[in-house]
Amino acid sequence: MRIGSGHHGTARRDVEAAIEPAIPGPPRFQFLRVLFALIARETATRYSRGSGGYLWAVATPSLQILVMSFVFALMFRTPSLGNSFILFYTTGYLPFHMYLMIQNDVMGAVKVNRALMQYPAVTPVDAMLSRAVLGFLTQIVITTVILTGAIQSTDTPVNLDLAKMALALLTAAFLGLGVGSVNCVLIAFFPTWERFWMIMTTPLFIISAILFLYEEAPPVFQGMLWFNPLVHVTATMRSGVFGAYPAAFAELIYVWSISSVAAILGFYMARRHRSKLVNPRYR
Repeated sequence: MRIGSGHHGTARRDVEAAIEPAIPGPPRFQFLRVLFALIARETATRYSRGSGGYLWAVATPSLQILVMSFVFALMFRTPSLGNSFILFYTTGYLPFHMYLMIQNDVMGAVKVNRALMQYPAVTPVDAMLSRAVLGFLTQIVITTVILTGAIQSTDTPVNLDLAKMALALLTAAFLGLGVGSVNCVLIAFFPTWERFWMIMTTPLFIISAILFLYEEAPPVFQGMLWFNPLVHVTATMRSGVFGAYPAAFAELIYVWSISSVAAILGFYMARRHRSKLVNPRYR
């Protein structure tokens, strides 16, 4: 009896262990799943049919370039490079637009996705990266369409260096991610920082060498302009389009250093103060 009871008891425990469900571990590739889900949500929300979608996203910078080029043509006879104001302005404006759009998108990542971040799987860093990736892909489409149109509509000879152009755009995007991530955290603690930042960066369009070449500025002014990372980005972009323009002063390693420090600082603060970023009272 004892032997039989022990045998049946052991068998029952084996059956219970076999049918007991295993404790699920962390899902595989959770970060990528969350990232892709946020990108899909942003795409459906921002580029829906009701808002004009990608058509309006491309039309807005295109109209801005046409208006500014027309104004320049009335004020000056020839641009600093080539013989087309549209192409000259486009090569300076597009990398600046890349930085500006990604910086603005990342800066507002927490504000827009605060409700989703109530779920433990969604973090502020996920929201920042998803908006940066979507913004980068969108700006690549916009840049390709506008730059192709500008080249085809002019008779300015170009010698495209696609690698240099891609590097300039990627650098502008990374700079926008770094600056935007820091601003995203600062806005959570100081809501007025967003308005202050917009006021403080108002002259950025003028001092980023979009309307002129760095070499044309007075020597004293050049010394100050050099510390603006966007000056190096716009010059590199123009060097990739106009083969005759060397942009010898441009140092993208300087821009990548600033961007890396800003991104590391922004991501660290976002993880360190996640509860304060997600808390509704910081809206």
